[in-house]
Parts: sequence; structure tokens; C-alpha cells
Amino acid sequence: MVYCEGPTEWYVVRKLWEDNVLSGAELIQPNDADPHIINNPRSINTQFLNNLPTTWDKFLLIYDQEGQPTPQDWINTNLSHLGRWTMAGQHNNVFCLRHYNRLIYAHINDALSPNGYKDFDGYLLNLLNIVGTNAAQALFNRLPAYIRRAATSSNMHSTIHQMGIQDIPSLMSGNGFPIQRSKGLIYAYITSLQLSKSHVWFSERLVDACLQNGYTHQVKQVFQPLIYAWNNLINGVCP
Repeated sequence: MVYCEGPTEWYVVRKLWEDNVLSGAELIQPNDADPHIINNPRSINTQFLNNLPTTWDKFLLIYDQEGQPTPQDWINTNLSHLGRWTMAGQHNNVFCLRHYNRLIYAHINDALSPNGYKDFDGYLLNLLNIVGTNAAQALFNRLPAYIRRAATSSNMHSTIHQMGIQDIPSLMSGNGFPIQRSKGLIYAYITSLQLSKSHVWFSERLVDACLQNGYTHQVKQVFQPLIYAWNNLINGVCP
């Protein structure tokens, strides 16, 4: 069972699971009664867990570190009511605890935004930067034909990447209105592709495009702590 702060995390996790980057267990799908998006982590308490099917004995929680100094501070502020958490292995943003007959892992998203805020969106920017113009090419190839036909250069993917990563953010900064959050930088990239889509839609398609075009290693590199948390959870391990 995976509970997330927002839909971006959920759809990216589902995509990683569908392509076997996260494997070894069934991912329970959301429904109207249990949507899997819980904005307030403090509502995940003993009463909440006791109301779930007893066969659901392994949980992964995914939340932004936000403005907390460290992932541990975020845990102390938001999830200490569940018990004493243990930092899992070498990743300082992955924690686990045993709550009665259940094993719970928490992955605290710690990718840095321009203004110091730490969140999940930053992981998508990291992926764009690591895969580079190849990510732009994979995304460009998926654009509707009428958008692709507007391109005046055979090297348009490089231009798109340059506009999304540097030109649009630099334009805003140069006009005294710099982008503050990673989500804003993602929308700059969406604009460079002439897409009228949400960051949630884009994030899932970005991960899928990378996985389908030979960049699985880079995806695993970006999401290494998340994969570590998933694997330990599936194996029933809490170091």
C-alpha cells in the first residue's frame, strides 16, 4: 500500500511499478473509498490503520520535506505519533518502523528547489538534467503531429531542452521575478514543449519516456532511495 502527499508521487510510483523498476509485490490501486492521496500525514494514525484490511501489512508513505531542516525533523514533526522511526541504511531520507503487525516505510522527498524548499518535483528536474537533450527528444517524438510540424530545425529537441531548462527561467529571473519552486521549473519545460498539460501528467510521461528509450539506469539513479525503501518493505526488512 502506498500513500502519497499528492498525485505526482502516486502516478510516478505506479509507472515505476508498471515497468518493474519497483517489483516483487502487487501495488494496490486507489478507489473512491481509499484514494491513496493523504495531504495531512498526521491523519495516518492507529485508528486509520486499524480501519484498513488486516491483509494490508506493508505501507510506503511518500511526503515532501518542505521547509524542515532535515528529513528526520519532518518525521519528528509529522509521524512521531506512530512510534519510534529508524533511519534505514545509508539514505537519510528513508525511515521505517513496525506498528503492531505492520511494517511502514517513509520516503521523505528531499530534492532541492531554487528557494530551498525540498520536494518530489525536484526529482523530475534531476532526471531531465541527467538525461538531458535525450529526454527532450523522447518527449518531442510523442508530441501531437501539428506541434512537431511547427519545428523549423531537425535539432529542435536541443532547443526545447535549452528553453525549458535555462532560457525561460533566465527570462523570468532577468525580469525580477525568478521561479521559486521546482514545480514552476517543470512548467517552464512543459511550455517549451507547447503542451497544455499538468505537471502530474508530464511527470508520469517523462518517466515513461525515459524508461522506454533506454534510460532505465538514469531513472534508477534518481529514484534510488525510493527503490531502496520499496525493496526493503517488500522483503520485510527494517534495519
